[in-house]
Amino acid sequence: MAVSTSKSGRADGVAKRTPLVASVGTRNAEASDTTERSGGSVANTIAIAAALGADTGYVGKVSDDRLGGSFTDSIRSHGVAFTTPALAGSPATARCLIMVTPDGERTMSTFLGACTALGPDDIEQDDVAGSKVSLIEGYLADTEHARRTIGKIIDATAKSDAKVGLTLSDAGWRYGHEPAAIYATIVEGRPNGMPAFGGRIPDDQVWQLVAYVRSLSSLTPKSARPGRDDHGL
Repeated sequence: MAVSTSKSGRADGVAKRTPLVASVGTRNAEASDTTERSGGSVANTIAIAAALGADTGYVGKVSDDRLGGSFTDSIRSHGVAFTTPALAGSPATARCLIMVTPDGERTMSTFLGACTALGPDDIEQDDVAGSKVSLIEGYLADTEHARRTIGKIIDATAKSDAKVGLTLSDAGWRYGHEPAAIYATIVEGRPNGMPAFGGRIPDDQVWQLVAYVRSLSSLTPKSARPGRDDHGL
């Protein structure tokens, strides 16, 4: 989750190129040089606002590692105020590996890392109240920790004329991430998307699927997760 404010970051920084070798099964596939850039949904949005002349600020959590330092330098270099204290130690700064094939097909593997540690103590209500607009990225916003953080922002805007926008990016807002909600999605289906598999898959296998889906977001204990790692190459 991240927050940007504007009083009225382009966060791509300097590209760093490194070779990439991906292990696929028992074969290695060597890709072309990679480009490393800072970014993120809200970070990119606020960076563009700064580039257009707005007085902007950004609230997000990075770790005190190389990528965290790179992001901090990058977003500040574009005139975006960024003062959120870095997380000491683990988890590391979030990153996303984006692989693009020559024909334009894109595959993304994301590690959320330190950004999930953003909390109420990171929100300066005076800064929020002094802005004209606050944009909240609602990804993973269905946790109690995130709700308290968002609530602190909304409380600050309620005491001023500041406007607030919230992007409900997390699917949990729509159908829920609890086991019963995932079970219902599989068995009953969802409109214009997931077909109903009730009666077509044995009940015990449905619950196995529920456990697997939750394991993709690390919502299940390690002892109950699949032995194979399907999160990347």
